[in-house]
Amino acid sequence: MLYKKDFVILFLVSCLFLLSCKTDKNQTVEARAEADTQQETRTQIPASILNDTMVVTAASELLAEKQFEQSEDSFERANKTIKKDGPKSKHSPIKQKESSIPEVSSELPQQKTAEKEKQTEEAVGKVNTNGSIVKEGTEQVDDLPTAKPIEENLEKEKEKGKEETEVEEPAIELKLDHGNFDKLLRKYVSANGKVNYKGWMTEKDVLLRYTQELANNYPDPGSSKNSSLAYFINAYNAFTVLLILDNYPLGSIMDLDGGKPWDRKWIKLGNKTLSLNEIENGILRSELKESRIHFAVNCAAKSCPPLSNKAFTESNVQALLEKRTREFINDGSQNTFSGKTIELSKIFDWYKEDFGDILAYVNRYRDSKTPTDSKIIFKEYDWKLNE
Repeated sequence: MLYKKDFVILFLVSCLFLLSCKTDKNQTVEARAEADTQQETRTQIPASILNDTMVVTAASELLAEKQFEQSEDSFERANKTIKKDGPKSKHSPIKQKESSIPEVSSELPQQKTAEKEKQTEEAVGKVNTNGSIVKEGTEQVDDLPTAKPIEENLEKEKEKGKEETEVEEPAIELKLDHGNFDKLLRKYVSANGKVNYKGWMTEKDVLLRYTQELANNYPDPGSSKNSSLAYFINAYNAFTVLLILDNYPLGSIMDLDGGKPWDRKWIKLGNKTLSLNEIENGILRSELKESRIHFAVNCAAKSCPPLSNKAFTESNVQALLEKRTREFINDGSQNTFSGKTIELSKIFDWYKEDFGDILAYVNRYRDSKTPTDSKIIFKEYDWKLNE
């Protein structure tokens, strides 16, 4: 009777276990069906709630695993009880069921792992080697740029930027036209060099524009000597007139800058800021080495060589320098020749090194030659304004 009782108990326990396993299997099938349903609807729902759905699915699977583990624990406890109280039968139903459990245990996790991977691939998409994402049952939906295409696009953008920069219209360069200054000189300077500063005040803005043209067209190293001579002679005279207009009315240029207006640096030419002395002594005398400029540049004083009423140009500079030198040397108000005593402008004293033999230089331009043994006296300089 004891054996039959034990067998009945074992049979009941086995039935309970099979019922539990069937319940677990049904739950697993339901979980799989639910996962399949979610998988089918995943492509229909927005990506913003896709992650929430996957979380719910994962929770359902975790619950199924927990129930399976609980069933397995119940079977192990029943088996231990039978081993303790009853005989060990090699062909007992418990042993048969026990041998079948590992198959369920080893197979189910693999299926779940495969399902998770499949869901992940379907939800996120498979990335091909060419950088594109492809979902199951769909065509390629997006192309992700790889590193190489990105670099190529950047290079193309750089080249495009360079081309746009290169095709930009060049800055308009002001073409230097001494004609504007020439018109002012003809209008406000008399034939003998008297300057109408009061009248010139009405067109000071025109003179300012010309000085700006000078600033924007500084001679380059390849400029001809004649071009440079014309540029710097006109610059000296234009800025001297502008200095007077800026301070007009006044009695003498010596009233400005403590009697040294030629030393102040205020003249913008190219990328340089120069003084009148630097234009005359540093460029016209030292660099261009032209002695006749002393009869072309005007210091706004009565004893200074008269301001020309014509602008210097590359084409006329040599002829005009020759003319201005001859006229100044033969001007009786500037130089006096009487017998063997001559009175010359102070300019020949200040810049004697530029003229060499002064009498020889003077005789080159004199209408009547002066004896080489004549005595030279230098006149006082009149600094009153040349108006």
